[in-house]
Amino acid sequence: MAKPARIDRFLQLWERFWFEEIPLDVYALLRIAFGAVGLISLFGLMPVSNFWLPDSLIPLPDGGLGVQAFLFRNGFGEVAGVALFVFILTCFTCMLVGFRSQWAVVGAFLGTLALSFWNSLPLAGGNEVLSVLMFYLIWADCSGAPSLDAWLAGRRANRSRAATRTDSIWPLRLIRFQVAYIYLNTGLWKLLGDAWRDGSTIHYVLGLNGFQRFPIDIPAAYQWALTLGTYVTLAWEIGFAILILLPWTRALVIATGIALHLGLWFTLELGPFSPIMLASYIAFANPVRVPEFIARLHLRSTRPDDAKRDPQRESPANVVDPSTV
Repeated sequence: MAKPARIDRFLQLWERFWFEEIPLDVYALLRIAFGAVGLISLFGLMPVSNFWLPDSLIPLPDGGLGVQAFLFRNGFGEVAGVALFVFILTCFTCMLVGFRSQWAVVGAFLGTLALSFWNSLPLAGGNEVLSVLMFYLIWADCSGAPSLDAWLAGRRANRSRAATRTDSIWPLRLIRFQVAYIYLNTGLWKLLGDAWRDGSTIHYVLGLNGFQRFPIDIPAAYQWALTLGTYVTLAWEIGFAILILLPWTRALVIATGIALHLGLWFTLELGPFSPIMLASYIAFANPVRVPEFIARLHLRSTRPDDAKRDPQRESPANVVDPSTV
């Protein structure tokens, strides 16, 4: 009798872990964040004449299904390049404002995939990360507030009824697993590099013109900080998947990641990787707490005199999901 009871308990935990219903707010925030990051990355590929047209910085069509070669050969390359740009721009904009949210996410995902085949030269690893994360977001209901979809639905239905909409947690779980895997895989791969093991990576990266956002000259007296930063980065990436599970290290891990990516974004030309990873941290918020946290921020901004302060409930630490991964 004990064994069937344990099996039932395991199945219940499995069911809850993957299929628990959560409010839509966290998916809406991820949609907004990925839409904003997608627009930022797209603006980095402008003007259109530089990366989207047949006579721009674009590789000669070769391999694949031959669609690009057919378009170029028959004089449709310029029209197709502009159409692809407008299509991706429209999808990311719709994601940002929440109009036809589900179709916008699907379109943005397909558009970023098409871009990788159309012209991979200006793309960085961050574009691939964004595509993967949007693939998971396709399977979630992203039409929650704040969005035009929710606003339009609220005009047709009861507000309280719209506020209770939920969706399964499993796409959120997969986004969390993907982020943890990215860090773990990157950290283990870096262990193979001599510069990471001897602590000199940041020193050399900051000195490379291909990565510098602007010239940086670190005095010799502060080289120890670069060495320490190299080892901290390596340890943080490898330990992220485990440390994010522990309640007493979770906030520190997220704070370190925010500081790390802001530093990378400010000093190095790495494409959209840093803003994409920062946007993905929304997935580690407690989805049950997110609606309450948003409501309190909205209440404070609209009725500051009537809002009742509750520091413990408003603390960012209480917004982090206790069952993060």
